[in-house]
Amino acid sequence: MCSLVIYLSEVESWCPRFPWRKYMKKKERRREKAVMQNNPDQLLFMLNSIPGSQPIRSRISNMWPYWKDGFHYMQTNKGNIDTRNKKKILVFIGELMDATTNMSNLTDDLLQWSDLLASLCVLGHDVTIKTDRVELLSLLSDGSQFTHRGCDKGDSGYDLIYIDILGLQQLVISAPDPATRSLIWSKYSCRLRVMTPFGMDAEFNYRDYTGPVMGERSQQGNWNLKLKQFLSKYPLSVDNSFLGFALKSTRNETTPQKTSMAFVHGKPSEFNAHKSYLKAIYKHTRIHTALSTGGVKIDLPFIVNHGNINLTSIRRLLRKSKVHLGRLLSIFNPYLKPAFLSK
Repeated sequence: MCSLVIYLSEVESWCPRFPWRKYMKKKERRREKAVMQNNPDQLLFMLNSIPGSQPIRSRISNMWPYWKDGFHYMQTNKGNIDTRNKKKILVFIGELMDATTNMSNLTDDLLQWSDLLASLCVLGHDVTIKTDRVELLSLLSDGSQFTHRGCDKGDSGYDLIYIDILGLQQLVISAPDPATRSLIWSKYSCRLRVMTPFGMDAEFNYRDYTGPVMGERSQQGNWNLKLKQFLSKYPLSVDNSFLGFALKSTRNETTPQKTSMAFVHGKPSEFNAHKSYLKAIYKHTRIHTALSTGGVKIDLPFIVNHGNINLTSIRRLLRKSKVHLGRLLSIFNPYLKPAFLSK
């Protein structure tokens, strides 16, 4: 009888622990050690079967020399780096749920996913990548492990789950019934790490928040997670965790002398839509861009267009410029963020 209660209290979560067992150290499963990796081939092979992942694969391949630099730095300067436990990590990229194979643009959210995957690869963790909502639900409701146990108790299948808001919404919607949804949440909620560029504020995260709320409550909120579980792209709040994104190192490059010029990044239609704005800038400084017009005529003869040049040349222009305007539309719409700067 006693062993039955111990099982129901320590393996599952149906009743409280015996008082004399509350402070017993948990017996941890033996874990394989994480070994750092300096080759992305396995990661790229996994991504190759995912529709719409071409921008992620391209960024990882282009940035890999810099990740290798980081790999060698950690091996040289960080002691006992290979004594870490290998974590089993599930990555669900909600943005690619309905993606097509011909997707080619690296959005700002995909940029952040790219750098996260590259860092997990370098650190040597066991990563599973999914974009299908049915597969997500199947993995998290696996019958062989799907028992009623608390989120922080025992082995729950995955140590961490990286997901975005779209993925969270699908996880809730796709559950066949409230009981399954409740079990998944109780089992994995503390292991969720949510990618969200601008973070999550308390008033939108907690269902029972009683403080003042500006405007209406967001439909993308009410998750009742700890605020540190939200990984923001920008360090906007100390309440959330800051993930950021990787930039290429310039430690071995000489800094060019700044010149009186502005570099503008945008689409041909954006240039034509904001002629007055660009003319106002031209009164104070020369304007340069690197734009492939694709046959679209731009009636702004004062702009110096370098055409379709490689990223190294673009970075050289950026470093010479005193002003960078980013995407023209991002000036008027903050959700179109300057992923271009990371190239």
